Amino acid sequence: MFGAKIAPVIPYFAEYALAMACFTIASSVIAYHQVKREYLFAGASFLLTFTEVVGIMLFHESLASVIHVMFISGIGLLAMVIILHFKYKSLRLFLENAADFYGLFHRLPTPARLADGNLRILIFNWRDTKHSWAGGAEEYIHQLAKRWVAMGHEVTVFSGNDGKSPRHETLDGVQIIRRGGTYFVYVWGIFVLQIQTSEQIRHYYRF
Repeated sequence: MFGAKIAPVIPYFAEYALAMACFTIASSVIAYHQVKREYLFAGASFLLTFTEVVGIMLFHESLASVIHVMFISGIGLLAMVIILHFKYKSLRLFLENAADFYGLFHRLPTPARLADGNLRILIFNWRDTKHSWAGGAEEYIHQLAKRWVAMGHEVTVFSGNDGKSPRHETLDGVQIIRRGGTYFVYVWGIFVLQIQTSEQIRHYYRF
C-alpha cells in the first residue's frame, strides 16, 4: 500500500472512493425497497450494472478509463435510485396502466353457460371493501353482490385500486377487478363500458 507501485493509482483514489460510496448508498436504498417487495429498484439496478459491464468492455484501454466508467455508473445508479424513490408511486401507476391497456387485447375465453334465469351482473364502484378509503357504501354493495352470488348469479365488481390489493380477487364468490387510481379508474371505466356493450363479449366480463 505504501510502496512505489501504488503511486500511479493514487490520483484515482478520490474518484474510485466516490463511485464506491454511490454504489453503497444506492444498494442500501435498493435493499430497503426489496424488503417492501418493490422489485422495480432491483430490476433498474441490474440494467445499470449490465450497462457498466458493457462500458468496461468498450473502454478498458487504461486504468483511468475503467475508473471513469465505474464513476459514471455509480453516479448514474444513485441518481436513478433517488428518482425512483421519490417518483415510485407515479411510475408504478404508469406501468400498471400500461399493463392493463395491453391486457385489453388478450383473447377472451368463451364464458360458461349459466343456469336459466341467472344473470351476469357488473357493478361499477369507485372503491371496494379492501380499499384504504372504503366505507359503508362499499360494504353495502359487497353485501348485495354476495347475496346475488348465493342466488346463483355471477357478479363482478369493477373498482379503483389503492395499490395495496391485487388486480384480480374473488371475495365471497364476488369477482373483484381493480384498475386505475383516484382518477384513472374513470378512464378504465370507459374502456369497460365499451367492452361491455360490444356484441362479442356482451355477456361476459373479463378485464
